[in-house]
Amino acid sequence: MKKLTLFLIAIMTCLGVSAQNVSVSGTVVSAADGEPLIGASVMVKGSSTGTATDIDGNFNLQAPDGKTLVISYVGYTAQELKVNGAMSGIEIRLVEDSQVLDDVVVVGYGTQKKSVVTAAISKID
Repeated sequence: MKKLTLFLIAIMTCLGVSAQNVSVSGTVVSAADGEPLIGASVMVKGSSTGTATDIDGNFNLQAPDGKTLVISYVGYTAQELKVNGAMSGIEIRLVEDSQVLDDVVVVGYGTQKKSVVTAAISKID
């Protein structure tokens, strides 16, 4: 019985260690000119955990060790980065992809009475 208890404690300890979150921080910049990308998305692949870069392109995220981060920004090719322990000061350079811009479509049409609309109205000629 004592051996079984020790075995179970050892297994539970190993499971707890493998699921530890580590701190990942760095900067996301454009590969073309090195300018920081404001609002780039840094997400843990397969989960809803993530963050966006600040005005200087910096991010800080707690992620499970061994998971993959997906870094993306409109007009740039997404990159994947595997988390390998605590990582800080990493620089991620995203490459421009003009074909990605074809995925974004802005459409504005239709008519409504002004009394129904709750937002600001602008007219472009």
